[in-house]
Amino acid sequence: MKALCLTDKGLGVQNVAPPRPGPREVVVKVMCAGLCRTDLYVAEGRLASERPRILGHEGSGIVFRLGEEVPQDFLSARVSFFPWLGCGQCSYCRADQDRLYYLCPGRRFLGRHLNGCFSQYLVVPYDRCHRMAEEISFQAAAYLEPVTAALGVLRAPLRDATQVGILGDNRIAGLTSTLLTHHARKEHELLNAEEIEENSFDLIVETDLTEKHLTAALRALRPDGLLVLKSRPAESVPWPTRLQVEKEIHVMALSYGSLTLAKMLLAKKRALFEPLWTEPVPLRDWEPAFERASAGREAKKIFFLPQEC
Repeated sequence: MKALCLTDKGLGVQNVAPPRPGPREVVVKVMCAGLCRTDLYVAEGRLASERPRILGHEGSGIVFRLGEEVPQDFLSARVSFFPWLGCGQCSYCRADQDRLYYLCPGRRFLGRHLNGCFSQYLVVPYDRCHRMAEEISFQAAAYLEPVTAALGVLRAPLRDATQVGILGDNRIAGLTSTLLTHHARKEHELLNAEEIEENSFDLIVETDLTEKHLTAALRALRPDGLLVLKSRPAESVPWPTRLQVEKEIHVMALSYGSLTLAKMLLAKKRALFEPLWTEPVPLRDWEPAFERASAGREAKKIFFLPQEC
């Protein structure tokens, strides 16, 4: 099969052996896959990964082959898949499957620790696959993980905050703003780090954690305010601890929200998200897509069609 692989020689589409499913695994024929900032970090070497490695962790497709111990009705199912794979044994993996398993201490990530979905076929545990309704397109289904990540903000105490801001000018900020406006019905402002007044917000959600943005957020928050961390920078960020302590700013890191809610929104309110997407392009055109994304010139989510290599 064809796959976009990172090797010691660089990134490129290569012929690789198709995957075979083990017990409780399935092979998914990947129909659509989204390009994320994490994929860029792995490709650039800013996040360590063994090589060769097939990139990609946001995707959808059709279950093509079943391993042992997989229910037969999974064959030919339309699915999306969640990229964090746990050990299956710890208390987090055995807890609420809608939320906690991604906290597993032994978790591994598709496209970094394991081969990902920028490929014609992907092997993944069947319990990390999520059936998607027929009315959900493959492109919408490939957006499951970003929507679930943005929904993590709803776990913050938004009702207690009068002035809410989203700091950042990127796709994460746009998606979070869409969900706060149309689902949570929460008024908020999109913030520019250079234009925020000091002590003017009760709660700020950051979507691009840099030292500059972090300092701006802590200055803009009122004493006893709340900073919600959403982004995952590749490198550590210097932290203005003195400023945080003096103002007694609280910090809440929120990774994901409800997968069940994300699936419902993609099925019933897809029109909310379509303005955030580009038209999918063949995987063979990965290079200009990566260049646009790396240069910050792509305001909308890029999607690949892995069957078109």
